[in-house]
Amino acid sequence: SLVKDNFAKYKRNSNEKVGLYSASFDVVHAGHLNIIKESSLLVDTLYVGIATKEDKEYMFSSLERMWILQREVDKLGLTNVKLVEVKPDIPRFMNKNHITYLFRGVRNEEDFANEFVRLYDFQKINNHFKEVLLFGDSKYHKHSSTKVKELLADNKDVSRYITKDMENKIK
Repeated sequence: SLVKDNFAKYKRNSNEKVGLYSASFDVVHAGHLNIIKESSLLVDTLYVGIATKEDKEYMFSSLERMWILQREVDKLGLTNVKLVEVKPDIPRFMNKNHITYLFRGVRNEEDFANEFVRLYDFQKINNHFKEVLLFGDSKYHKHSSTKVKELLADNKDVSRYITKDMENKIK
C-alpha cells in the first residue's frame, strides 16, 4: 500500500515534529497548496494525506490525485513533505504513525465550526495530538474543490483557482 511504503522508507527520531494535513484534494487548488506550504514550515516532516471515503464520488482516483499533488509539491521545493493515502479514520492513522500535529485549513466560520466539532470526535479516539488551524492567505479564502467543480459544470473559467497542470488534467 502507498501508506505503508511511504512510512517504511522514512525513519524519524523521537524529538521530530511530525504533522499531517489531510483532504480529498479532488481537485487540487491553490488554497490546498498554500496550507501545505505553511504547514511544512512548522514541522520537521509533513505527511499530506490524500483522503478517500468509500461513499464519495471523486473526479480523480486516489492515485491520480496523489500524482497531481506530488507534481505540485515538487514544484514548491518542499523536501519535508511526504504524500500518503489515508482512509477516513484519521485519529487512528495518526496514533499508529506517531503524528503529533493535525493541520487543517480554515476559510470561514463554517470551516471553523466543523473543525471544532471534529476535534472533539477525534480526541475520543486519540488525544495525543494537537490540532493546528491555519487561516490561509486571504486571496484563497473562497477556494474549494466544490467551487471549482461547480464552475466546471457551468463551463466557467477556473484558472484563478487551480494550477496549470490541474487545469490541463481536467480538460
